[in-house]
Amino acid sequence: MRGARIVEADFSNADLSDADLSGALVQDTTLSGATMEGTVLDGTVFDGADLTNVQGLNQLQLDTACDDRRANVSALSVGLTLAPCQ
Repeated sequence: MRGARIVEADFSNADLSDADLSGALVQDTTLSGATMEGTVLDGTVFDGADLTNVQGLNQLQLDTACDDRRANVSALSVGLTLAPCQ
């Protein structure tokens, strides 16, 4: 899914472990409850994505992605952040 434009998709509870989402636009997409251990997020833009209760996601992964400030990151584990897109 590298470089993909993922719009209005439902990946609720999906296993995205080790998936490559580099350079992807994840827009108005539900990832609630998904497993994202090892998922590559280099340059990924989250635009209105629901990231609540995502499992296996860590700060190193999030540091390579950005948030357009419409992504729902309120339910990420304590201490995890997603920087705004520049």
